[in-house]
Amino acid sequence: MRVVRGLTFVLCFCLDIQVRAEAHHANCWGKFWPCVESAGASRRTLVLPELQVTLGPGSVIQQQDKAVFQLVLGEFYIEVSQATYFKTPYARISCAGECKAIFVRKSDRITVKSLLGEWSIQPTGDATMYALVAGLQTQIGEVGENGTAKIEFPQSLPWAGTIEQWGQLHSGGVEDFKSKLKDFRPVWRSSVRNASEMHLQQVQRELASQDRRTAAAQARERARAQEALRLRQLFREKNYLDP
Repeated sequence: MRVVRGLTFVLCFCLDIQVRAEAHHANCWGKFWPCVESAGASRRTLVLPELQVTLGPGSVIQQQDKAVFQLVLGEFYIEVSQATYFKTPYARISCAGECKAIFVRKSDRITVKSLLGEWSIQPTGDATMYALVAGLQTQIGEVGENGTAKIEFPQSLPWAGTIEQWGQLHSGGVEDFKSKLKDFRPVWRSSVRNASEMHLQQVQRELASQDRRTAAAQARERARAQEALRLRQLFREKNYLDP
């Protein structure tokens, strides 16, 4: 606990310095689209009435429409308060209400770390819509030969690594960050418990499925053995081989 508090203090101190030094840019963002915006050597925050995006150093985002955005590359801290859509080659990610998340977009995958609300994720080539609640993370990989992108089973967010990354991307003040961490802690704890239960249920389903497959294979083997016995008996009867 002391380690976590110490880490939080250091992050908040760094945030205070970064916020004072941060310069905001205003180009095509929110004015016309398609609009490509990037961050230079330091983070950059882009703001719309119902959306705030903080780009990590070197990150790139494209606004394709009023509420549709392409995450091109890099790290993003995103806050939305109305229906908004984020696209990558691997998935379409959306939130219908108030949501917060960290996105890490690499050349071969996208990682989503939900901090508030419920994000909806539809992997490329998959008609299923997956829900990712606060406190959980998932990763969607490249599209396979079947035309579908692979999505990982949700995992609980690691506390220390999450607040460190969040602190580096957060553009608000220190007190604002402390308040968000305070609100997030019970959500995170609950997600850890729920993730454990989800994994247990998933393992139980897989074991039950494996048992069913094993039972079916054994039944087929018994049926083949019985049929072979019947055919041998029929052959012997037809050829008068029985005594």
